[in-house]
Amino acid sequence: MSASDAIRRQNVLVCLRARLLWLVGALSLLLVAITVWGLLAVDQANQRQKAALDAAAQLLQAIDLVRHAQVDFKQQVQEWKNVLLRGGNPADYQRYWASFEDEEKQLTATLEKARIELTEEKLRTAPIDDFLASHARLDNAYRLALKNYRPGDPASVLDVDQQVRGIDREPNDKLDAYVAELEIAAKNRFADLDQASQDRVDFDKKFREAILLAVTAGLVLAVLFSMKTLARVEGILEGGGK
Repeated sequence: MSASDAIRRQNVLVCLRARLLWLVGALSLLLVAITVWGLLAVDQANQRQKAALDAAAQLLQAIDLVRHAQVDFKQQVQEWKNVLLRGGNPADYQRYWASFEDEEKQLTATLEKARIELTEEKLRTAPIDDFLASHARLDNAYRLALKNYRPGDPASVLDVDQQVRGIDREPNDKLDAYVAELEIAAKNRFADLDQASQDRVDFDKKFREAILLAVTAGLVLAVLFSMKTLARVEGILEGGGK
């Protein structure tokens, strides 16, 4: 082998080594880029899903508060009936009336807490104001009618009851309608959450396919490059042996 052939062979080997290193580096960068992109996308998907779960949990908590207000209201109406029917002596009267006012305070506090959580969830809270306005009218009517109440006098019981009979239906219907509205909102929210979960599954599938495609492409390029390298080496060896 002449000196020029040796130099040419050395140059070709250096060139092939450089190409091989470039191929390995390019494939490594490709895999790193895909992996980093995938991890970032998965992290963002996890954050969105966590935020959706937190929002759904808060919505359910707010709905439970409004349902609790329903119970408080019904209990307050029951305490009103207790005042009329069982408040014949001063001790019982004071006890049932105190319970009536306690239920009123608890009802208002529960709805105000629900209002805060529903506002954070960007849901309508106007029905709470409508109910509280209706409830205020009921409360005033109860207190006004109670001025005609005479403990131990059945006639006064009937008279007071007649003045406020059925007045609790309006606020009760308003609260029932609002709970139904919130339940529909919760149903839609969970439907969105299910869709987000399905999107996450689809993304994971595409991510795995992208990794597989990148690895397959890298292997194909490596095989082609190796075959070309072997052919070049064989050509050099054949040329050097002549």
